[in-house]
Amino acid sequence: MVDRCPACGGGQLYVQRDFNQKMGLAVVVAGAVLAPFTPYYASLFVAALVDASLYALLPEITICYRCQAHFRGFTRNPAHQAFDLHTAEQYEVKTGR
Repeated sequence: MVDRCPACGGGQLYVQRDFNQKMGLAVVVAGAVLAPFTPYYASLFVAALVDASLYALLPEITICYRCQAHFRGFTRNPAHQAFDLHTAEQYEVKTGR
């Protein structure tokens, strides 16, 4: 279980699904492009189903707010929640990103 970031020592971490965001966008775009050619825009529903299935099947990873290090294969720490934009913005101000 990850408690602190071993790369930078940061204590604020969040969890998210280990899913390539570009791949998710590609699935949605493909569904939208094919929508006019499928009855009742069925490709949009297929794209949503593929996206939801991948979300359910893929494991969670832990990510450090400070240095963006990714930690795979660890048990989820219940103290770590989903991404919080306010916390991320605080680190952007501190680090100048």
